[in-house]
Amino acid sequence: MDAIFGNIVLDRLLSQPLVFGLGVLGVVLVVLSISVRGLQRRYAFCNDQAKLIKELKITDLRLKLLQSAHISQQGRALAGTEPYLITCGKYQELVISQPAHVHDFYRSDYKVHGKPRNFNFGGLFGRFMGTAVGLRFGDGWRKIRLHFDPPFKFHEAVRRLGIFQRETVLWVGELSTSSSTDLNARSEFKFLVFRLVAHHLYRDAFDDRLYWQLLELSHLHDQAVHEILICKSHESRYWTLFPTSVRKSVDKFLSDWRGLNRAVIHNARGGKWDCPVEEIARGFDPSKDMTEEDFLSTLGEVLFANVDVSASVLSTTMTNLAANPSIQTELRSEISKWKSQGEGGFSKYLTNSGTLLHRVIMESMRLSPAFWFSMPETTGEAKQIGGYHVPANTTVIIDNRRLNEEAVTWGDDGAQYRPDRFLEVAPQALRCGFMRYGTSAASGRCLGKHLADLIFKLTTVAVVERFRLESLGVGEKQLGFQNRDAADVRLIKI
Repeated sequence: MDAIFGNIVLDRLLSQPLVFGLGVLGVVLVVLSISVRGLQRRYAFCNDQAKLIKELKITDLRLKLLQSAHISQQGRALAGTEPYLITCGKYQELVISQPAHVHDFYRSDYKVHGKPRNFNFGGLFGRFMGTAVGLRFGDGWRKIRLHFDPPFKFHEAVRRLGIFQRETVLWVGELSTSSSTDLNARSEFKFLVFRLVAHHLYRDAFDDRLYWQLLELSHLHDQAVHEILICKSHESRYWTLFPTSVRKSVDKFLSDWRGLNRAVIHNARGGKWDCPVEEIARGFDPSKDMTEEDFLSTLGEVLFANVDVSASVLSTTMTNLAANPSIQTELRSEISKWKSQGEGGFSKYLTNSGTLLHRVIMESMRLSPAFWFSMPETTGEAKQIGGYHVPANTTVIIDNRRLNEEAVTWGDDGAQYRPDRFLEVAPQALRCGFMRYGTSAASGRCLGKHLADLIFKLTTVAVVERFRLESLGVGEKQLGFQNRDAADVRLIKI
């Protein structure tokens, strides 16, 4: 009976060629799809000669932050200049370090790159960072940037030049109360950047009381980061539900941060103050497309996380100027020349990309990227990177420090401090060979880049005009989160 029924069905299908043809086509497409997926799995992370990519196993992805130099050295020893995989339990991340790799990574699908949940650092990190713009992508990223971009635009940063200059001069003037002072450049300049960014964002609401409240919050922020980085149960989604010490630290910061900004916004609206923070906060009104968590997380990222990163650039600038007296002298002469042209000339100087001052700051950024390894992003489509077949949705990180020193872009002395190298490198080579801010693969879209550039230059000018810098011979600073409070620069009043 079954055979008879089957023959009847087959006869009917054959009598309807279109239906039969579509059925066959459907079967063929399914088979092809399965075959393609099978081939992709078979050749994933292999090159065209079926060579499998090298793999570096680590015990904790947080080691990328805590032992950056060591992980980078291990990767170089394992794979040379080729891409390699870092694996840790269920996670794997493709590490790239060459300009050609970066080009492959961005090519054709950069607009649809994603970011892994919590940057693969676990639930505690996600709870702490919330929905900050740095963790977002696509429409979510664009919606937040729409509200945050205005006070960070180039013309807004330049418009505040006079206030930034006054605050910088006051700060630098207090660095030394004697003819000679030894200091730790990172520690001393961290809170100058912090104060200027806070002043810019809070404006009429900013006073000494608010500044000290923000400093206390900065301490809570750093304490929470430290506890997250050493917590052994950071990946457990359930662990965050218990009242552990690390959760208490995270919740204390988040609660105090929310309370301070709600009070500022309330007072700014009542007093009709000029306050960019209040203007940004209008974006999380019920009729808008930004939440209060988006607002608080992103503002916290800008003020606490990114300012600490900026302090590293200033530290690198000061320690390397101290170690290179001839560059100091040349820079001091250039500053004097431009300042002799009056206020208008000085403004042009700060925004001129053809000056030694600009090259000094660029060289410091090159040697001190925000993080040794970029924050992770995911590919939008299957592709080849460095000759290896990489599936779609693969998490990729850039070894920023290696990229910024690679001989193919920077020459054989890429690890050395030499600002004039920017006169030799073609601008197009910088596109994939230079991670200027380095917090993510899309670091060129850094929210505060115009503000940061201006603050770096103003601070450098104020210091070089007033002091001769001498190196205390501490040696190269390694990037990471460890405290390094030893004095590394001597300021001698001119």
